[in-house]
Amino acid sequence: MAAPSSPTLSLRELEADDEHHDHFALLYETQSEQFAVAVPFVKRGLDRGERVIYAVSQNSKAGIVEAMRAGGIDVDEARDSGALSLVDLTEIYRTGDDFEAEEVLADIEALVTNVDEDRYDGIRLTAEATGFLEQGVDPDELLAYEDTVNELYPRLPFVGLCQYDRTKLSPTVTEGIVRHHPLLGYRDALGTNAYYHPDDGSADSRDEIGAKLEAHHEKATAVSENRQQERGITTLSEATQQLHEVETDEIPSVAAGAARRAIDAPLAAFWRYEPGKQELVLAAIDHHATDDVGDLTQFCGQAWETFVSHECTQRDVDGSVVPDSDVRRLTFVPVTDAGVLAVATERPDGLTGDQLRVTRILASAVHVAFAEATKDERLETKREELERLRTVNALVQRVLRAVVDGSTRDEVETQLCESVTALDPFAFAWIGDVDPDAETVSPHCWAGSGQEYLTDVLAAGVSGPTTTAISSGETCVVPAIADDLHTDEWRREAVGRGFRSVASVPIADADLSYGVLTVYATRPTVFTQSVSAILDELGTLVGQRITMVEQEAAFRARERRTLELELAASNFPFVQLAAHADRTFEVEDLVVKADDRVLAAATVTGASRDRVSDAVDDSVTIESGEVVHETADTYLLDLVFSRPFVGAALANHGAVLESITATPTDATLVVSEPEPMNGRLVPDLIADRYPELKLLARREQQSQPAVPGSPAAAFRERLTDRQLQVLRTAYHAGYFESPRHCTGDEVAEALDISSQGFYQHMRRIQRTLFESVLERDSSSRVE
Repeated sequence: MAAPSSPTLSLRELEADDEHHDHFALLYETQSEQFAVAVPFVKRGLDRGERVIYAVSQNSKAGIVEAMRAGGIDVDEARDSGALSLVDLTEIYRTGDDFEAEEVLADIEALVTNVDEDRYDGIRLTAEATGFLEQGVDPDELLAYEDTVNELYPRLPFVGLCQYDRTKLSPTVTEGIVRHHPLLGYRDALGTNAYYHPDDGSADSRDEIGAKLEAHHEKATAVSENRQQERGITTLSEATQQLHEVETDEIPSVAAGAARRAIDAPLAAFWRYEPGKQELVLAAIDHHATDDVGDLTQFCGQAWETFVSHECTQRDVDGSVVPDSDVRRLTFVPVTDAGVLAVATERPDGLTGDQLRVTRILASAVHVAFAEATKDERLETKREELERLRTVNALVQRVLRAVVDGSTRDEVETQLCESVTALDPFAFAWIGDVDPDAETVSPHCWAGSGQEYLTDVLAAGVSGPTTTAISSGETCVVPAIADDLHTDEWRREAVGRGFRSVASVPIADADLSYGVLTVYATRPTVFTQSVSAILDELGTLVGQRITMVEQEAAFRARERRTLELELAASNFPFVQLAAHADRTFEVEDLVVKADDRVLAAATVTGASRDRVSDAVDDSVTIESGEVVHETADTYLLDLVFSRPFVGAALANHGAVLESITATPTDATLVVSEPEPMNGRLVPDLIADRYPELKLLARREQQSQPAVPGSPAAAFRERLTDRQLQVLRTAYHAGYFESPRHCTGDEVAEALDISSQGFYQHMRRIQRTLFESVLERDSSSRVE
């Protein structure tokens, strides 16, 4: 069995470090979802020295043992020592008519109270609770117990996880479980439950519960990513300050500790370069649980390879490196001429891109700290270089603080400029981007003394480092503005206002550009080419933060706006289809699949199925495709493009490609986007692939009224996004025609879902339709 994946938020983050009073619920639909939370829950308890009991009802004990072993638990040792017990549900709980909330609560309290405090730090109990209902426990009594058991957690060393198979629960029971548990797991997300209201007696429908669980999943995932990023940035900020307050010999320990904490790694180490010996020495190891970390000297060769090549390298490891841990790989990051940082991860593919970026920034700060610590041994010219590095390091600290504190894009950009200019010798900072309509640089925000310079230079259309950074997408550094003073007009303007050096840093995240940060200093050579790598990483970090806050705003948005765009691009896939078929394609429903497939319902008047199929086969931008179904002049196309479809990039940022009208020469796209989203983001995403883009119209869309005006509106509003997707695909595939043009199994195959899943969706859709019509009819008669 493959090792179970871990939930998005670690149990260490959700459980208090000094108190055990957590009540978790897990709603799962598959065994893999169940074990992804249950196994780490058990392992967490064993690592904390707790007595762990697993009450079994749905799975076999052998299957649970196999999952635990795959998750890194030494089951035999834990069971032999008495720390872990696998028991039948009936050995711990009363069942059937004997299950009464108050009596079961007393049983659990006695179990917790009687734990051997000399051997264990508490008790951790998880139960496959679906078995209660299967063994005749009254649902009301079960929910009453789930409510009253919350009283135990604040006063006893007790952690509990109630596992429920959602596919076997009624909406009433599911709603009650959600309402009575302060901590909730759903699919791969584990987090604080916003719907925890034990005194609320309201009841939700199945669809409403599903919507709540989906919202909980998205929120927990977003909170996890936010916490990881904020932890890394906060640790960096603290470490860069601490590195300049400790003695030289203490720098390796500070570096290793900061590297481990910044990404919540199990272990980090630092190899320091000794110039006299011309070799690396293992100078520090930091581990979150124990000092027994095995023999890391076996990796000295790997560290030396990283130091010499000045390239990041990775090495697979086994359990000998960190006993009682799941470390899979070590990533080695060079620290210029100071040494090498190594960070361990439980991920088999090592650090993520974000984690590697944070580690590289820390490595740069460590290099600066070593350089400053040895400044008394340097020549006078070297002292000047160290002063520059210290200034840049202070700039890094301020940028990190601004990124953490900003909760919107405006706040991030404003605080970024203000925090930079509050530090000497940085006199002026601004963020700007190219205005595609005017073909000029347009400022977003600025701070410091230099607004007149900015106004004069931009008004004159003078090219400078900002323009260079925008066009190249790379950091542009001018160490001494006064050099070549008479070759560039912007230099004369800058020197005349006291500016002596400047750096322009692109702010970007993947394929998204948020402009360029340009910083002016009143001293020369503050910025050099040697610091451009640090500035590049910071620009990406700021871009990622802006993406995150804008995605959070999009998630909360209740209003959207619609953009109508004209695209004159012969290489746009649907324009190619229209050209080959010599017909206009009207595409209203597009489903972008996770495997880069796209299901598109296209209306093509006057074209036969063979002609449409030939157009698909002849398109150079379509890797593979076919006409799945045909209804009148509407065709359901199953397409795989030779490069990622632009609709996927839009969806990743909260926008939806609603429709396409493609002729043999151009296409009109209708895209809806959340109201808080940057109005230029959608055009920028499309123009990145197809530059010949024109914005035709922008219209605001109000959110749906609370009381719909028609049965159709009520029906549409009650459908989930997935149900609407299934309904549209079935409709266009001819499932509702008489006779049917396709079976439900064929629609399920096109959507990559099970046949049972398709028919379940259809039954829920039909019930929602009938409820919308009949409730409307009933209310009309009452009126």
